[in-house]
Amino acid sequence: MRHLSILLFIILCFNACKKSSNNLLITPAALSGTWSLHTATGITYTNGVRSNTSTTTFNNTNAGFSNLDLVIEFNNNLTGTYQQPGLMGFPFTYVISGNQLTWNFDSNVPSSAVTGIPTNFTIKALTNNQLELIYGGTSGNGIVYDDIYTKN
Repeated sequence: MRHLSILLFIILCFNACKKSSNNLLITPAALSGTWSLHTATGITYTNGVRSNTSTTTFNNTNAGFSNLDLVIEFNNNLTGTYQQPGLMGFPFTYVISGNQLTWNFDSNVPSSAVTGIPTNFTIKALTNNQLELIYGGTSGNGIVYDDIYTKN
């Protein structure tokens, strides 16, 4: 009985020390809003091993960015718009499954216009004012992108 009490005490201590998370439940309501790219990190893998990391932080001025205006707008009805400098806004629909986010560009958007724009993400973090999206692969050679967006 004494061993059981000690074990129970240890489990309670570990649970009490756990960091609290500010992550929101990933729902269309939590994702809804306009998000601007704040930090972009590219992690390069060579033969499956991390070989380089590069991070760019964008300057936020007057709710916009001075050197990049990459904006994603999510609506509560599972639609959204992807906007990037020099390109018109591209409408899409999206699906959330756990922490996986997938968007599909509308059929009237030419496929050549959205070539290279990712459509499958892992939502690493979502708070009231920050969204962190991961995309890319680590197997073999490739780049994983870890982008942080702030809510406008």
